[in-house]
Amino acid sequence: MLNRRLASLSVAVGCVFSFAAFGQSQQTLPPAFDTVAGSLSNSMPLGNFSSGTYQVMYGADQMTAIPVGSVITGMQLRMNNSATTNFPSSSVSLSQYDIRLATSNLTPSSMSSTYATNMVSPVLVRSGGFTIGSNFYSGTAATGTTPEPWGGLIPFSTNYIYLGGPLVIEFRVTSPSNTGLHYADIVGGGTANRYMFTDNNSSATTGGSPAPGGLIVRLSYTPAFAPLQSGVTKLVVLGDTTTTRGSATTTSFLNLSPRTLQTTLDATELRGLAPGSRFVGLGLRGGTSAAWPAAAQSFSKYDIQLSKSNNAPGAMSDTVAANIGADAVTVRSGALAVAANSLLAWPALPGYAPWSLEIPFTAPYMYVNGPLHTVIRSDGVTGPLAGELDAIATSSPLYGTRLKARLSAASSTATTTTSASAYPLERWSIDAGVAVPNSNAAAAGNASSTAALRPEAITYQAIVSASELTYLPIGSQITGYSLRMDSGIATYPASAALFSDYQVFVSTSRRHPNDASLTFALNEGADMVQVRSGSLAIPAGMFPGGGTVNPFASPIWFQRPFVYRGGDLCMTVRHSGAPGSLLPVFDGSSDTTRTITRSNFGMNSTTGDSDLRFGPVIRFAYNPSVVAPVGSTTTPGNIGYTLMFSAAGNVYQAIYREDQLRGLRIGSVITGLSLRSGGFNTWPGTDTNINRFDVTVSTSPRQPSAMSNTFADNIGADAVLVRSGPMTIPAGAFPYASGGSRPNDNAWYIQFTRPFVYNGGPLSLTIRNDSAAQSSFFFDVLDNVSDAANGRWAYGTGADATVSNRPLFGALISRFAFVPRSFCPADLNNDGIVEDADFSLFV
Repeated sequence: MLNRRLASLSVAVGCVFSFAAFGQSQQTLPPAFDTVAGSLSNSMPLGNFSSGTYQVMYGADQMTAIPVGSVITGMQLRMNNSATTNFPSSSVSLSQYDIRLATSNLTPSSMSSTYATNMVSPVLVRSGGFTIGSNFYSGTAATGTTPEPWGGLIPFSTNYIYLGGPLVIEFRVTSPSNTGLHYADIVGGGTANRYMFTDNNSSATTGGSPAPGGLIVRLSYTPAFAPLQSGVTKLVVLGDTTTTRGSATTTSFLNLSPRTLQTTLDATELRGLAPGSRFVGLGLRGGTSAAWPAAAQSFSKYDIQLSKSNNAPGAMSDTVAANIGADAVTVRSGALAVAANSLLAWPALPGYAPWSLEIPFTAPYMYVNGPLHTVIRSDGVTGPLAGELDAIATSSPLYGTRLKARLSAASSTATTTTSASAYPLERWSIDAGVAVPNSNAAAAGNASSTAALRPEAITYQAIVSASELTYLPIGSQITGYSLRMDSGIATYPASAALFSDYQVFVSTSRRHPNDASLTFALNEGADMVQVRSGSLAIPAGMFPGGGTVNPFASPIWFQRPFVYRGGDLCMTVRHSGAPGSLLPVFDGSSDTTRTITRSNFGMNSTTGDSDLRFGPVIRFAYNPSVVAPVGSTTTPGNIGYTLMFSAAGNVYQAIYREDQLRGLRIGSVITGLSLRSGGFNTWPGTDTNINRFDVTVSTSPRQPSAMSNTFADNIGADAVLVRSGPMTIPAGAFPYASGGSRPNDNAWYIQFTRPFVYNGGPLSLTIRNDSAAQSSFFFDVLDNVSDAANGRWAYGTGADATVSNRPLFGALISRFAFVPRSFCPADLNNDGIVEDADFSLFV
């Protein structure tokens, strides 16, 4: 990384940074006993017994909080609640303290009395002698159901990769003595887990009859890599109402009585989405001057189904089934809890409520093209009042052309809808993605591919034409990729598969697909980034199969994003193979002008085969976003600056010149903000609450070079308070991962509750906060006099400061998430059509 200055207030400071254990998590088993004491005890797991074997099995339903592919690195135990003194009083050295972890083909209810029968692929995670330091386990006054404190961490010498299913933990212990009166905390009863043990034999092959219950343990693990945040892209429909109130209100979504509501949205409202984008949540906003509900309410049934509509809005049928496309997905079902004040009130200014109620989906829906059909079936919310939403009136000229809603009152199972209903305004949460070739987003390919996840070690390289990536705005982050099974191929894998080493490299391609070299290095660009390394676990059934066009699997997420610069894309994968797994057959295309694959056996292969003239059908996950100033997209700033360091608060303001927002085209809707670390540590170590974090975005009436010391002078008349109030920053939101000239990555987005529509000109960003969150964390900033023309920033003391006490050069390096109005390169004003106005802009 470049030499940098780190600033706090007006003083340059030097700091010694500590490195956070990025990604470490903890999980108690059984989960319900994290803060509840067990009713039984056993001294063997503590090492407080002369000799013995102890084994416990936790059912798969107890393991859902630990993602498949996570790496378990250690554990903690605690003493039974009866303990009143610490253990041991002085250190104790055990000659044997062996721990094995395994999965199982059995369940707790069918657990065998033979230890080995219960374990599949056991791993000896620690073995040999173990010295338990004095007071390793604390004993406090017995307090009923309140458990004793957790003991010290028992680190594993060999990590265990969790591949799903039940978890078995086995202890084999030889200790110099049994000091008595100190026992591990044990659950008694239940069906979720079982245990057994053998006294005085650390080599036992069988135990007694397995008993209900088992050891309470807290595991430390590194989660399988996944995006820190889902639903970054926020699509508002109707787009016309992004910064205005709707023409009506409706209670159809949140009524007291059962309802069946079906809606159809015209494809023109979805033109900001690439084919392959996934709907992962639905946001709503209030339609009255009062917040709702006054107290927590709930639905016992709230089911949502999405599909491509068989009919445009104007031809929408009253018969629900007639509108539902073949790709229908029930994205959520069952009970829905609604917290108090989930729908915020209409404020005086602006005259529309923020998007405040988010309904997350449990299954994603992948959008390909065409109109969108939604069916919502609810049994009515518990009273006393229904939730009133902002909506489009049935009398609107847009109703019946761009959208339409039909309602059946008093029934959540209706097959027909009988009356017109105002259309509730929606903000869809999207995981942006694009399927390549684009033409295969909803159609099966004409070839097959086996390179991606073969049982043998292999190197393969996929090259994708820029013509298939026009949906990716220049500067966006590519965050992962996924594949799908070929037509008629069964779901894969039948059991979990593990790749001990799975490396992915992404770059701009030096060659087009139909001119790709057999030498891998000749296709890779100078901007190549290793986006993933380490083990990769493929859970059983990850790739759905059996259909003509199978769904894409969950993405193989990157550990750091690749910033797309335009042009052809090259992805190189080198993996160790997954011995024992079957050969998967993935969907592919032989259109070599669009995609192609080269592959060869061996993880370190340098050349591909000569006759492989097709490519896999791939879905790339991405975050449509741009960095400002644009020159800092792949270059770190030269200063780190603290924003959240004072309980009294501070104000930060930046102005970005228009040409520094390259890729943010006119009409784009800015929906979020991501900052990046300017220091040398990952932050925060734990979830951190900020008392106030208010963000205002506007067009600036001033260029950066003419920035005023008065904050208000730099804010335009179109200003939007895009978010306000408290904010929780998740652990690890700002990773340190560069170690070189490449900047730290944007990993987490601050979501806006009121989007901002960018219509050109300089952009003003103002942040007001009042939390002493972390005085030693620094955000990435430019601070060069030569940068003043491109961007400039100012700082003020106090969250409500009106003037700057330190106008500076450069600017806070910000990544803005946005939704484009159109992907057509000739539609320069993003109004969805190419016309004379676009030519004027071009000139």
